[in-house]
Amino acid sequence: EYISEGLPWEKSEYSQNRLVAQFGSCRYDYVRDSVVKSSVSSPILSIPLILRRLLLNVEVLEIAGCKDEVFDQCIVNVYEKGGVEIPWHIDDRAFGPVVLVYTFGEARPLQMRVLSGRADNVIRETKENTSYVAHPGHCSCYVLSGKAREQWEHSVPPGNSWRVSITFRTLAVPQTESI
Repeated sequence: EYISEGLPWEKSEYSQNRLVAQFGSCRYDYVRDSVVKSSVSSPILSIPLILRRLLLNVEVLEIAGCKDEVFDQCIVNVYEKGGVEIPWHIDDRAFGPVVLVYTFGEARPLQMRVLSGRADNVIRETKENTSYVAHPGHCSCYVLSGKAREQWEHSVPPGNSWRVSITFRTLAVPQTESI
């Protein structure tokens, strides 16, 4: 419960299986299934300093190959113990080519599989025998970019304890809307 103090957790009609707080130039609207830019009528809070500090570790960013990236969107997800999972997906194409994820709490496998066909953001089928499982631990980070960002989808199975992910992305302007 201490982690939730002071964060603007989203409440929506869409049944989310986790707590979600979003910051920066845009947010992902789970009800409309689209990325929405911050506007006067629907402002989004700036990325808090405590989260921006994660982007100040130059060594981590260099190793991850994203030291020149200017991340302008952040989403914090809290997954409680039990049947909470991240289903198979690719981050919306309205976000840029690099996704940086910090993970805290229970180590859960990051499952990945290659897609063989997509149309209009709908996955048609996956190729057999083209999967990979990574094992990011507590206080680790990983990057999805290049083929891993564009041609692979990912999921995280349910676990026995809590897990927090803090994801940084950039906005690919042409594919977003303002409300």
